[in-house]
Amino acid sequence: MSLASLLADHLVSCMLLTPILGIGVVAFLHNRETILRVVLGFTVIDFGLAIILWSRRSEEHTSELQSH
Repeated sequence: MSLASLLADHLVSCMLLTPILGIGVVAFLHNRETILRVVLGFTVIDFGLAIILWSRRSEEHTSELQSH
């Protein structure tokens, strides 16, 4: 199983785990600037996953409308 198929099959789970992993990483950091950059990175990753999920749902909805 490739990473792409794993991500596609468990996209919502990845979206829920990303902030939790971010919290785990931030818990061990001490520098404020580093914490802000790590938080931004995890936020961007989560946003990217949301865009992917939205585009897949949009494609499914469009194909449903076209088939009727």
